[in-house]
Amino acid sequence: MERAAELAVARGGDVSRILQGAQRSEVDRLCREGDGHAAAGEHAEALACFVEAWELLPEPREEYQATARVLRGFTSVLRSRGPAGGIDLFFTGRSHFAPVLAALGWRAGDD
Repeated sequence: MERAAELAVARGGDVSRILQGAQRSEVDRLCREGDGHAAAGEHAEALACFVEAWELLPEPREEYQATARVLRGFTSVLRSRGPAGGIDLFFTGRSHFAPVLAALGWRAGDD
């Protein structure tokens, strides 16, 4: 089971909500674009795509199936970077990402 789904279930949530229409298309497009950037080693561009996709997800995000897709993207980029030195600079000032980073097991200063 995806980590986002596990978190939602642990909180008594339901991950059955599905994005519709233009919002779903845009999140899908951004995730595909992020995957492409990640495959090319363009980590900053990949993260920017996944950040934008994350911000399009409605609250409560953990109830949407698309959340798992976006978190997979974050995870793949963070893992492909190897040591995450400098990644905290990317998220500085973006406190709304604290739950995402915590779900991924990342803490400020991790390397």
